[in-house]
Amino acid sequence: MHVIIFIDGSNFYHRLKFLSDNKKEISLLNFNFIEFCKWLCKDNELIEIRYYIGAVRRQKNNVKSEKMYADQQRLFFNLRKQNVKIILGQLIQASR
Repeated sequence: MHVIIFIDGSNFYHRLKFLSDNKKEISLLNFNFIEFCKWLCKDNELIEIRYYIGAVRRQKNNVKSEKMYADQQRLFFNLRKQNVKIILGQLIQASR
């Protein structure tokens, strides 16, 4: 059977963060998506991985947004290196 894995980036990130608490931190910047997805597929053929994520918008003179943007670009580099297809959506800023 052929398998396509769909990853919700936000939920995946928060679950890894939860699993990392009080243990060695798991980082998306060096996470092996291919091995993880092959493990999910078991004996089936993995044909594609899609990673859905909201695009970080850079805000002029905003240090936090610049750091978030740079971190996301490093994540994208890691994903592309593993031939993971990136599907961009929009981030919605939570009101406080």
